[in-house]
Amino acid sequence: MTRIGRIWRATFVVAMALTTVSVWPGSAYARQETICLTGTLTYTRPDAEAGTALPMVTSPARNANWALYGTAHPGFFDRPLAADLTDRDGKFTACADGVAGSDLYLSFIAESSALWQVLPQRGDTEQPYAFTVPAKTVTGTRDLGTVAVPDEMAGAWKVLDTLNLLWWKRPAAAGDCWTPQTRCTGISVIWPSPGGRNGNSYFTTAGFIYLTEDDANTRHVTLHEAGHNLQWLWQHEQWPDVSNCNPHYINLASSPSCAFTEGFADAVAMYALDDYRFVWSSGFSANLENDAATRNWDIGDSVEGRVATSLVDLWHGPDQGWDGTLAIFGKTVPDNFHDYFYNDRPTENLSTTGQAATIIHNHTADQSSPNGAAGPQPIDESARNKPLGPPDNDPGVKVEPRHQWKSAHRHWTLRPPHPRPAP
Repeated sequence: MTRIGRIWRATFVVAMALTTVSVWPGSAYARQETICLTGTLTYTRPDAEAGTALPMVTSPARNANWALYGTAHPGFFDRPLAADLTDRDGKFTACADGVAGSDLYLSFIAESSALWQVLPQRGDTEQPYAFTVPAKTVTGTRDLGTVAVPDEMAGAWKVLDTLNLLWWKRPAAAGDCWTPQTRCTGISVIWPSPGGRNGNSYFTTAGFIYLTEDDANTRHVTLHEAGHNLQWLWQHEQWPDVSNCNPHYINLASSPSCAFTEGFADAVAMYALDDYRFVWSSGFSANLENDAATRNWDIGDSVEGRVATSLVDLWHGPDQGWDGTLAIFGKTVPDNFHDYFYNDRPTENLSTTGQAATIIHNHTADQSSPNGAAGPQPIDESARNKPLGPPDNDPGVKVEPRHQWKSAHRHWTLRPPHPRPAP
């Protein structure tokens, strides 16, 4: 045999040996085996809606993003092995192929698809709250049981979970976004608020909700501020000229413009929760049902509580939902409740007579401030009514320019491919 022949034969034998090793029974199968991590994501947080005792309540974190990685510290551009959302019971099933026997890392993120998120701070590089659960040498299906959000982050997931209530109320016309507009803008909540604005939670027209540490305990306040955000989104990121809103109170007159924007936000919380109360972070609550004879309430459409209950009763009654009101916001920016009711509702074929007229009359929202004045105009000056709820100095929505980075935030565009939240 020639030297070339001997080299060829040796090469062939080595190649066959390598081939035999590569298909050894079980080795390729083990690498291709599907592995799964399952469990339920929960958070525990004081429940203000349950009363002033503020009991600690454990709840499922619904429609919350998760991502499965093969590394403990994935970089920004690392693609996950799998990514999805928890379901309406907080359950998750994270599966991947070809990684059996490996160490895996399941990351939970305080966001829902690209539609809403909770951030620890505001800046050009912020990311949502997140934590990671390691799983060593995973094979087959491993049930992680209950995965509890760390206590110091639980408020973020309660806020995230609360916004589901608003998501599930959105009109069909909004499709897979908050509004039917071309740009599918998300809602960003910063918690806890770093301070300012008299220590109150608030929405800013830069496109952020700021929530205080304790206001994460009450779904009413979270949904109130989200209601401002929703109105701003439907109004193509415009806000009306609002006066005399610092401070404002549910049962006292402020101005027609303030009462309409704040009343709408109150109505959003009431409508999403199907609850006519307003609940503060202390657990103190007030029933907002009212009529002309309700004690300690100013009268007229300068009172946000009057506007709020008028809106909710219209949505539950002749309007058969709030779709028409949001459609109005998609076309115009009402100046106040009078403008909305008498001028804008007819454009969406919403009634201003019959049952609709009776509703606003019962709440005295058909009475306007004298001469449409913008200042504080309680109709009954002799009433000297007192603010409803704990003392505060809520300055209302903060109007400021939208920050440029928010329109092209890397985190919103380069992200795991999460589906839309469950309807």
